[in-house]
Amino acid sequence: MTSLQHAFETVHASGQTCLQNPETRETRLQALSAARKLVWELESEQGAVFNRIGDLLSTLALGFLVNIGVPQSIPQHGSIFLDELAVKVQADASFLARLMRLLCAFGIFQETDRDTYAHTKQSILYGQAEGEFVSLLINEQFLPVFSRLSEYFADRTLESPNDPKRHPYGWAHGMNDHHWIEVLARDPKNLALFAKSAGFLGDFAADVYIYPYDKELKGASDKAVTDNSVLMVDIGGSTGDTMKILRQHYSDLKGRIVVQDIADVINNIPAGYLPDGIEATVHDFWQPQPIKGAGAYYMRRVMHDWPDEHCRNILRHIVDAMDEHSKLLIAEAVVPDRVDMRDPSVYWMDLVMFTFSGKERTAAQWKDLFESAGLELVKIWSMEMNTHSVLEGRKNMAMKC
Repeated sequence: MTSLQHAFETVHASGQTCLQNPETRETRLQALSAARKLVWELESEQGAVFNRIGDLLSTLALGFLVNIGVPQSIPQHGSIFLDELAVKVQADASFLARLMRLLCAFGIFQETDRDTYAHTKQSILYGQAEGEFVSLLINEQFLPVFSRLSEYFADRTLESPNDPKRHPYGWAHGMNDHHWIEVLARDPKNLALFAKSAGFLGDFAADVYIYPYDKELKGASDKAVTDNSVLMVDIGGSTGDTMKILRQHYSDLKGRIVVQDIADVINNIPAGYLPDGIEATVHDFWQPQPIKGAGAYYMRRVMHDWPDEHCRNILRHIVDAMDEHSKLLIAEAVVPDRVDMRDPSVYWMDLVMFTFSGKERTAAQWKDLFESAGLELVKIWSMEMNTHSVLEGRKNMAMKC
């Protein structure tokens, strides 16, 4: 059997399974992975090169079209004529057509009739706030960095950046010696971009369902009811979205939940946004943790922003506040030991983190990081075919940090 025949039969088998279980994420990822392999087998060597060029240019073109309002001007249902679309975005129709042809050819939009366009599954989110912000974030913040990597490393050692104040992201935007958040905040609109895209880039609900909070935190919940202690502290928790979902899904979990973040975030949470039992307080995780002996200390997508030494500093503040019953729960990606094509998001996210000295970590790297901060890695809770996980740790009572 040739490799092409094998790829075709794999697609057929996984496609049949997916059709029988269309709502199951695992079967869809299996089918998508098989389909990609079939496409790669079908491509010629020259075609593979040309398609990478097309992928890049269509990404750049899409970012430009988002910026001038094209996806937002195409109806969510139905189609729009080129001339009408051109008027809406104040562009020359023939100029707009040249861009739309490329994006239709790559399946991002569809041409339903001559010079008539509609959304596809690939484009529909770019007509909404979340997709719009993600596109602008990637195109304006990170593509300029990757386009200049050769220039950045021309007189530097070829190794991963490990200084949160000296990295390709700050260098490319003319802001060496600044943390990534300071570089991002050079334009006030960028922080709004980041805040609105964060939920889109990471599924809050998935974090809640991976770990069985109702079973694993039952004892802490009972204790919190008895002595009015804190059930959970969400460190760097932004506006508290994850904790809201957790409280809704696990209604039996009682006790106070505290969301912590910097003043600029906490002071902008709208009144009444957080339900009873969830309170927001100002706290900088570079400082000692003020809440002692909570049932659980939780962080979501915080650690991948920082190199190991900085992560250790964050963790040590938490360890100092933990008692023997406290749990540490970190919702982050875990990079597979071998490349898994079914969930490639962890790999491109790792390269984004690379630009400002952060990184995604393997299980072994997480274990080393935990132990270096005085923690024991108890278990990594994961969903099948999904690199996003919840790492559970506890204070190593026999070790003095």
